[in-house]
Amino acid sequence: MNDATELWIIRHCQSYGNVRLPNEPEHLRDDYPLTPKGLRQAVALASRFEKGDVDAIYASTLQRTVQTIYPTAVKLDMRIKLVAELMEFTTKIPMTDPEPIARDYPRAFFRDLDGIDIANETEEDAVRRADKIYTEILAENEGARRIVIVTHGGFIGYLVRRALGLSLPEPFYWELENGGITAIELRRNDRPMLLFSNDRGHLRPDLL
Repeated sequence: MNDATELWIIRHCQSYGNVRLPNEPEHLRDDYPLTPKGLRQAVALASRFEKGDVDAIYASTLQRTVQTIYPTAVKLDMRIKLVAELMEFTTKIPMTDPEPIARDYPRAFFRDLDGIDIANETEEDAVRRADKIYTEILAENEGARRIVIVTHGGFIGYLVRRALGLSLPEPFYWELENGGITAIELRRNDRPMLLFSNDRGHLRPDLL
């Protein structure tokens, strides 16, 4: 690790699961795509980054996170590593279908194709999952200056707490809006520092 590594944790942009449209197809309920507004938010998110800003990009294996960070990956000429451990809390499917992801988002690649069963996970399970993926991401990116992680509203709290070294009573929810960024500076031989949380300065008023 450098003297400091910035971890940027982003909640996916607006998906159909956030607006709850009537008569939505049943198969979408655990793998909602972004809405047209969410897709515009994703394009706006890319404005936060320039080439050289980011050393690694991670996202869950659900399509809404891939869609969220894809314009950024294109702009930065980077690939996105998809990991099932970043999926939403108690997701009922093990992962999204890899074939349309490979077809439509060629910059995204799956770290593995096994998926995970978290449909019935408990709070304790989610804490362990956050610890596992946090530890693995840092180990894979020793010396990185900035790592971007795109995940979900129900799981972000566990990941942020792990990065900040917090042990808080349940229930605790780290509130982020769609497209919101939380940045944490991980400092060698010092305590982590929360730089900002739920920052959506990249979004115009019509995209909030």
